[in-house]
Amino acid sequence: QKVLADSQKETESFRSYLDLTKSKFTEKYNALMEELALLRERNRLAELANVAIVEGKRKALEELENFVKDASRRELIEVAQAEIMRIKAFYATTNPLKGQSITYNSPSGMVILDDKIPTSTLILELRQNPDWRLRAKFAELLAKRKEPGVEEALLGAMRNDQRLEVVKVASESFCMLTGCRLKDIFDWESAKEWIDKDD
Repeated sequence: QKVLADSQKETESFRSYLDLTKSKFTEKYNALMEELALLRERNRLAELANVAIVEGKRKALEELENFVKDASRRELIEVAQAEIMRIKAFYATTNPLKGQSITYNSPSGMVILDDKIPTSTLILELRQNPDWRLRAKFAELLAKRKEPGVEEALLGAMRNDQRLEVVKVASESFCMLTGCRLKDIFDWESAKEWIDKDD
């Protein structure tokens, strides 16, 4: 009977050891999975910034901005904020149109160069031209057109254009035209407030 009791005691001791080992393993496994999930999310945020910079996609920047608003983990919010700053720094220091000129074929068949293009045409093409490079150039040319509808057209591009290069140029033109100072090149809200206060 003593042998049986000792055997049961050893069995219970071994079972306790197994339970403890399993518990420690589960904790380490869960911690490892959490770190892996964190790393994957960091990589995803960095990739969004790369897409915004390399492909000029506004949607990628907006996804990062929405992440900052909704995320609960401070370390990930800081990562997203850093990626947003990287995007803004890139666009603040690049000029996709440097040295470029543009010609426009008018409905009458005339070829018009840069500053000779009518303001109404620039506004229309800024809204609807499928080529982002042309939209950006039209936005640049509008910086010198202090005419009705120009500020609103530039604000529309700042708010709605899906290419960040166009948004950047439209923001710069808006500031040159109005004297408005924005927090950064993607700060269309301040531009809207500027227009609204004059109404």
